Amino acid sequence: MVGRPAQPSLLLATGLDLRGESSIGGGVGPQAFAVATGVQTDRTADALSEIAKELKGVGGDRPATAQELNLLTRSEVLTLADRFETNYAMAGYLSYVDRYGHSYEWLSTLPDRYAALTPATIGRSAAALHPNAMTWVVVGDLSKIEEGVRALDLGPVEVWDASGKRRR
Repeated sequence: MVGRPAQPSLLLATGLDLRGESSIGGGVGPQAFAVATGVQTDRTADALSEIAKELKGVGGDRPATAQELNLLTRSEVLTLADRFETNYAMAGYLSYVDRYGHSYEWLSTLPDRYAALTPATIGRSAAALHPNAMTWVVVGDLSKIEEGVRALDLGPVEVWDASGKRRR
């Protein structure tokens, strides 16, 4: 799954293969979209390729299915309570609703918002995503992943070190 949205209508569900095997998660905000996942170093290029394929497909020739949407919405609704397991999580939620102008009860509206989603809603939102126009941030052992990442031709590749200095 990709997306924990500020507005559920912006939710983007990717294919079951990514959701099931890579535990991909990310977030959608008013002006941001992110995908984050951990993968084996030797599978970095494969994972990036699959993410790009799913981003293109869900808004195009491989739209979300009713089965995928059901899995996604059930997962999201059934784990809402998990978002408040710590004081830090509660403080984060309060900061979030304040930042985006939601009421403190906003979370209680999510089950109905998720229930209102359709594959068509997801497809329309996903069509606005253009993987070739995104900034891809990939972290890993450069000597093991650089060649595969460059071969994907997702855009210009920059190399930055751990202290935030651009190396090339």
